[in-house]
Amino acid sequence: MTAETMTFSEVSKIFGSTDAPKEGDGPDLLLRRIRSFDARGLVVAQRGAGGVREGYLDLEQACRCIVFHELMELGFDGEVLRSLRRALIQRDDPTGPTAMGLVIAAIRRGVEPAQVQLVIHRLKRKTPKGYGHVFRFTGIGDGMESRVSPENTGHACVTLDLGALLSRFTAGFDTAMAKLRHKAAKSNRINR
Repeated sequence: MTAETMTFSEVSKIFGSTDAPKEGDGPDLLLRRIRSFDARGLVVAQRGAGGVREGYLDLEQACRCIVFHELMELGFDGEVLRSLRRALIQRDDPTGPTAMGLVIAAIRRGVEPAQVQLVIHRLKRKTPKGYGHVFRFTGIGDGMESRVSPENTGHACVTLDLGALLSRFTAGFDTAMAKLRHKAAKSNRINR
């Protein structure tokens, strides 16, 4: 696979080693959920030769899985996750980064973790599919800070500190990728 991806199990192990899991919320639960997110199209995993079950995720896809995982822990359902997926892959510019890409960039720039947030608002008015949700990002800059009209939304359902949730994982992913690149470079020197 490409040098900037990791398997589902590697992602769950990194998350397990960088996050203080709650009781019963270890890497195995995240691994099962990542497989479920992949099966439901919430993330698009890359496949190795033969399309084996174990897929590969880049950092952005892996972070998306962690956000979905956290929201499931808070009781949000698949419909909210599908709506959030659209918000996370949204781009202001077709060639620019996605909202999740901007979240990761803000974390890497060292923006104060409490400033990088996802705020989920429940709509006041019922839509044909039920009550919808609006997602607002803060602290990511580049004009992608979503503005929510107060007359269309109820109270914020939840504020998720993306910086706190993802900063240690992002650093762990980057460290693991650096080790893999170093190992590959060393292997290439030996094989010459």
